[in-house]
Amino acid sequence: MKHHRMVLILLAVLAAAGAGRAQSPDFSGEWKLDPSRGDLGGMSMMGAEMSLSIRQEAGAVSLRRTVAGRELTTVKSTRYTLDGKECLNAGESLKDLKGTAVLEKGRLVIRSEQEGATMKVQGDNHQIDYFKYDSVEELSLSADGKTLTLVQTGQLPEGPRRTTFVFVKTAS
Repeated sequence: MKHHRMVLILLAVLAAAGAGRAQSPDFSGEWKLDPSRGDLGGMSMMGAEMSLSIRQEAGAVSLRRTVAGRELTTVKSTRYTLDGKECLNAGESLKDLKGTAVLEKGRLVIRSEQEGATMKVQGDNHQIDYFKYDSVEELSLSADGKTLTLVQTGQLPEGPRRTTFVFVKTAS
């Protein structure tokens, strides 16, 4: 009798562990932006292609974002632990990007803070204004795992920005 009870308890624990895993999807893969879907918030891709490479492993996630235009390709790589602790990544303009990442309700949520700059040019005068940019990125997968939606919200000097990028999986 005790043996059967122990087996039932063990099965219940294993089932609970499996259910927890099911709520945390694996975002790993190669993803390509589908510009016909989503809402770029007034932003124009001007013929550029965007791709996203994600590697998710035990307790961490790495993202490589590539934007390939006619004359310039930019690549931005970031890595976060999934425990909500602050991570530093190389940012733009030689400023570090501070951020945290967690898995919440089947979504990957990345909160980041970075310093940005705007330049005003009037004749020979150049004025650089620095500002802090906070953003939240929420990544979610479709039920079949073939579509990734990235919703980015943030506050820029000209006001709030919200963009929705929709990517299709090209490789695992």
